[in-house]
Amino acid sequence: MNDVRLFVAIPAPLEMQQDLVAAGLRLKQRLTEAHSTTKGPHTQAASAAKKGRLRVRLIPPENMHLTLYFLGDTAAGEIPAVEQQLAAVAKVLAPPRFRAAAGGVFPARGTPRVAWCGVDDPDNSLRSAANAVAGALGRRLERLRPHFTLGYLKGPDVSGIGRPAVAAACLELLQAQSQTATHEQEPRYHVAQEMVLFESTLHPGGAEHVARQRYPFAEDSAGSSESSA
Repeated sequence: MNDVRLFVAIPAPLEMQQDLVAAGLRLKQRLTEAHSTTKGPHTQAASAAKKGRLRVRLIPPENMHLTLYFLGDTAAGEIPAVEQQLAAVAKVLAPPRFRAAAGGVFPARGTPRVAWCGVDDPDNSLRSAANAVAGALGRRLERLRPHFTLGYLKGPDVSGIGRPAVAAACLELLQAQSQTATHEQEPRYHVAQEMVLFESTLHPGGAEHVARQRYPFAEDSAGSSESSA
């Protein structure tokens, strides 16, 4: 049988989905505004310039996730053992907590292709979860840069607007969250309820992620899906 491309991730909590969608829409608006400097009649040259501009394909909210560990191509016969190992480790893992942080793009240099919003891991609970998952699978966590992908960028960035547009969109998200806080309460942290084993299939239009198994974390002593720092 063919190998299956797998990764373990935390789905974005519902309220965070809404925030990330808003950030993505702001990013799209910023890119549109930056390209709206072309004025005058709709000429062939203007049409060509529009086709060649940097644009973004936003991630659907249900697909927004934070990758804990990427397994890559996995033999079908090994998947049952992977599922058992993940189920066992999830039962003893405390629910990680996190909140949105500054955004950026991949790659770090050259033409930007992925827009993302960073994640603040205040007590290293995300890193602990990622290390635990890797260890349960008999592997080692080489690197973890927690983030949620906002969308995929396509086209030339001839005017260099990609990076500042992503940074500004995520900054607006952080500012909106801070405005909801009081002097007695810092901006809310989201608490993960589960991790998911995803199967990823690559298509010309982008990757399709399908949840194979869901694994609830150990019960949170706070008994809430969200908490304040």
